[in-house]
Amino acid sequence: MSPFIEMYSDTELVEEVRSGVRDAGLVLWRRHSEEARTLVASLLDESADVDLVIRSAFAQVLHEITDGTDPLSEFDLYLKTTVLLTARALAGRRHHEPPIVRAFTLLSRMDQMLLWRAFVDGASDVDIALTALVSPEQSAARVQTAQARLRAAWVDEVRDRPDASPTCLWVVQVVSEGQYGRLTPAQVRRLDAHLESCSSCLDFGREFAQLPQSLVTHLVRPSALGARRPSGAHEE
Repeated sequence: MSPFIEMYSDTELVEEVRSGVRDAGLVLWRRHSEEARTLVASLLDESADVDLVIRSAFAQVLHEITDGTDPLSEFDLYLKTTVLLTARALAGRRHHEPPIVRAFTLLSRMDQMLLWRAFVDGASDVDIALTALVSPEQSAARVQTAQARLRAAWVDEVRDRPDASPTCLWVVQVVSEGQYGRLTPAQVRRLDAHLESCSSCLDFGREFAQLPQSLVTHLVRPSALGARRPSGAHEE
């Protein structure tokens, strides 16, 4: 290893990784792995899971850099987002997850990263543009598209609920399509009566109206939010 490579900036090390210099990846690992470990430990309880997430996320980041498919955002933010998404995916496979989280895991990796950067990190339009490889003027639209895909996947997850009744399906349609203001008095009474007896539909209606905050609440433990609380700048 060159004695000078330790003095390289993260940006320079990323370019070295891209050109095939493995030592640059080792320097990035030594520089950022402990911070990433602390972050993951706030989400997962088992130390073995923490190690698995760190190794998997770092390997994915280096692979994407080598392939030229990495975003242009700062390396530490890119790694942090990848680590958190990897941790969330692992937790989701081992525990029963609410429909909104299942829907999130069905999105493309880019859509997941955009939603995380926008609403968990509260990133600026410029930072999101670097993640999505678009102009800052296009970043808000790109986030809105990802959010629309999340809504659609979320609705599908709720509709596929094994215990969903015909009235449940109707309520989901009313909520997801914003039809409440067009309901007749009889339909309003039907809706209200159903929500009094169906906690699943009640939760869906409340959380659907509170998106993206409801997504953040489910994705990240409240104790781990800290400075990553969403700014709300990209809410519709």
